[in-house]
Amino acid sequence: MDDVAASERLRLRNRQKQKRHRDRHNAERDALLTEATSTLVPWTAIAAALAEEALEAEATRAALNTHRERLEKLSRSLASMVSTVARGVPMHAEPWSSIALVAEPSARQLGLDWFTRHLHANTERMLQLSAFPCDGAVKDTIVRDCGNGIADLLGRIQIEYGLSLERAHAALRGRIWAELAGVNSACAVEPLDTDLIARIDHPSCMSYLRSAISADESNFFVAREVATRDRIVFAQGNFTQDALQPANLQWRPRMYWYILDRIGPHRTRLRAMLYNGPKIQAGTLVPWQRDTGLMNLAAAPDTDTLDFDTFRRLVRRHVQPIMDVDYAALLLPEASPDSIANERLDLA
Repeated sequence: MDDVAASERLRLRNRQKQKRHRDRHNAERDALLTEATSTLVPWTAIAAALAEEALEAEATRAALNTHRERLEKLSRSLASMVSTVARGVPMHAEPWSSIALVAEPSARQLGLDWFTRHLHANTERMLQLSAFPCDGAVKDTIVRDCGNGIADLLGRIQIEYGLSLERAHAALRGRIWAELAGVNSACAVEPLDTDLIARIDHPSCMSYLRSAISADESNFFVAREVATRDRIVFAQGNFTQDALQPANLQWRPRMYWYILDRIGPHRTRLRAMLYNGPKIQAGTLVPWQRDTGLMNLAAAPDTDTLDFDTFRRLVRRHVQPIMDVDYAALLLPEASPDSIANERLDLA
């Protein structure tokens, strides 16, 4: 009997406990229902808004994933391009390798922008390498022995004008861009990627073109003009390869700088640096003894009898007439006193 009574008491206590839980649950439910019905916005509208926000959040997530995938692809393309870069300007006793322009449009645009900015950033470095005199006219060719059988070439032009920087720039800009665009080149010239160039800052001051030298070699030239208050720089360099163009089986690094500096209120100095590096054929540097292009020879001479002084003389004999023509194309008539006076009035 005691066991039966104890069991009955336990069941009664459990039923009372369950009733208390049920009553508390019902009270909380009634309170929530009262609160839901008393809100300014019906609960159904709130649920619909939350569902709409969920859809918008999902669309945002999908867009961010797409953007992330595009950036990852762009990063891989840029990493591939940068890994091919040997250097932007010539340095003594360092080997050359290639600079390739990739096919992916965004990376391609950044590659054109980056390379021209890189050239401009190395303007002072090239001026130090060129070692121009402080004043006076210059039109010469420096042939440098870089060691390990490698040589390069640096053409130098220096001219001073009795004009302000603004007037000298106005008179010379068309001539310099004509040279950079290959207007007078004997090679076939084809503008490239004009749509990408138009998206880059200062699009009117950039160009990208292919200059076909032969079936095995083309120059993929990109050029840019950068103007500041007292200096205007025109810089141009060539890519080894362009992934969207026929492959180069041989290549020569070429980089050109035209620099206009204000040296007085009515005085401007032009310095041009025309760099040609060693020939690269099938990925291998060609020794200067066999660089028939620089020597303008149909066949390489006997390497046993060819010393560097003879090589330098042959190169200068070939290149100096070209430098003379380039120099003459950059000459301007001296400003007269009347034109200087008019210029002062224009600037006042």
